[in-house]
Amino acid sequence: STDNGATWGEVVMVSFRPNRRDGMPVPLVVGNEILVAIEDNKQEQFKPYIVRTSLQNPWSTPVIADVKQRNSALRQSLPDDTYAGAPYIMKLPTGEVLMSYQTTRNRTKDWEKSTMDVAIGDKEGRNFTILDQPFQVPLEREAKWGSIALWDKNTVVATAASNLDGG
Repeated sequence: STDNGATWGEVVMVSFRPNRRDGMPVPLVVGNEILVAIEDNKQEQFKPYIVRTSLQNPWSTPVIADVKQRNSALRQSLPDDTYAGAPYIMKLPTGEVLMSYQTTRNRTKDWEKSTMDVAIGDKEGRNFTILDQPFQVPLEREAKWGSIALWDKNTVVATAASNLDGG
C-alpha cells in the first residue's frame, strides 16, 4: 500500500523454498533495501533467515531457495536439531538491526517449551550474534510468540506470551 492501507497493489510472491515453507515474515526498510525476517526450515528445524530486495524495484523476482538474496541471519549456525523460529526484527537508533526469535537453544528439544533469544546484526541486517535470552523461564515453561520494540532511544522492550506463573 502506498496510502497507509486504504488501497493495495497486486499480490507478489516474495520468497519460497520448494518442498518447505517460509514462515512468520516481518519486514523492515534498511537503507535502500527491504529486509524480511522469516523462519526457514531448510534443515531439520526452523532457523531465522533474512530475504532482501531493492527498495526501488521490490520483489521483481521472488527469492527462491538458496540465492544471494536469502541468508541465514545468524553468524554462527545453530545445530540442525535446535529450533529457532518466529523471528522479529527492528532497527536501533544507531543503525544496527536487532532480531528476536523463539528457540530451544540450551533447553529441551520440545519447541513448545521455547524461550526468546535476542541477537544483534550490523547496519545492513547481516551477521547477527546472539546476545541474550531475556526471559529466564524454567525448562517446563515457555516464552513464545515474542516481539521487540524501541521504547525510547536507549530502551528496547521485549514481549512474549508465557506460562511462567503456571497459567
